[in-house]
Amino acid sequence: MQRNRNGGSDSWLTKLRTTTEIAELLQMKRSTVENYARRGLLPSIKLGRHRRFVQSDVEAALLQPRHSANGHSPRLWGRLQM
Repeated sequence: MQRNRNGGSDSWLTKLRTTTEIAELLQMKRSTVENYARRGLLPSIKLGRHRRFVQSDVEAALLQPRHSANGHSPRLWGRLQM
């Protein structure tokens, strides 16, 4: 783990992002990000009524190739691939 400016260590808690932040990063509607999180396409954590995303988990999910049963990439992954 790396040290942050305050002398403490950076943890995954410092990398938590809101639905709005992830929507802005991915240039998507907030409702789309919420839908993908509910469906398990984007990894997220529920904290009571709030949903948070660990940024490194989202990045890893986007880099991981995903295929549906028919061998085609789901719309999310095809759309976001570089």
